[in-house]
Amino acid sequence: MNQTNFWNDAAKYGAVIGGASAVCSLLGDATGAGFFGLIGLALYIGLLLYYYYTRKRATSRSTREEEYGYGRRLGFIVAMALFVGVINAAYTILASRILFTDKYAELYEQSFALLSKTGLYTGEMISQMALMVQSPLWITFSSVAGQALLGLLFGLVLAALAQPRQRFDNNTEE
Repeated sequence: MNQTNFWNDAAKYGAVIGGASAVCSLLGDATGAGFFGLIGLALYIGLLLYYYYTRKRATSRSTREEEYGYGRRLGFIVAMALFVGVINAAYTILASRILFTDKYAELYEQSFALLSKTGLYTGEMISQMALMVQSPLWITFSSVAGQALLGLLFGLVLAALAQPRQRFDNNTEE
């Protein structure tokens, strides 16, 4: 896999997973049903498993020069997760600023009320957090970082499972 295909494929898989996640989030926000979040997680895992099977099939039909190692497979999954994070951030910004402003405002108010009841934060700290949490930069950073961590955790397992088949040289004994 050359460098251009690596990023194109990561963007393509990330866009599919991110789009499915955004649709599930939209349905969950619009209907108020929480099970769409579970469907989104199931889709995320399902699409990662789909990547695993397609990668496994591709490596079984490739030559030794076309194969790539564990680090490259893990890097692909993390790169794919970064694209998912960007799409999720775009949806969250759109939903919190345009589509469901009242719902997100209520969610933020409940969160900050709970934090203020702990007594660990002053009113000024809560107001600073309110500004920061609603910032598009913070939403983008937290979404991308969260998805990168999720991709790293799933990738540690899937990259190991998608390793190429073992090959034996004709001159060596098993």
